[in-house]
Amino acid sequence: MLREFSELSKFLKKLRIENSQFLGDMAEKLQISSAHLSSIESGRKNVPEDFFDKIVENYNLSKEEKCDLQNYIALSNKKVTIDLSSIQTKSFEYVDTAVKFAKGLESLNQTQLGIIQQVLNEVKNADTKKGVTQG
Repeated sequence: MLREFSELSKFLKKLRIENSQFLGDMAEKLQISSAHLSSIESGRKNVPEDFFDKIVENYNLSKEEKCDLQNYIALSNKKVTIDLSSIQTKSFEYVDTAVKFAKGLESLNQTQLGIIQQVLNEVKNADTKKGVTQG
């Protein structure tokens, strides 16, 4: 049975070939083990939060490649962790909204998802204009 490779796996392999590197060479550059990098590529492990930054720091990617990498990372992660500690102090509604969103995400249609993305982009843009950095 042939194994289907993810877009992230294909991207990383291409990057290694372009830089004449083996998996171990890339893992060393990214300061992770070869086994961990292999698990990320195969989809057995989620991509670490700092993975994108480490790739960008160590490889000369075009703007388009950076965008592709971000998309491939987002598509490869099967689990997202949200740190609620900073919003728990605001009010119960923040935590309740985060939990309801997580539980209801699969049932959203494309229109509803588009509306939520638009609102979140507006918030992000407003924060950026105020000089607030997103974590």
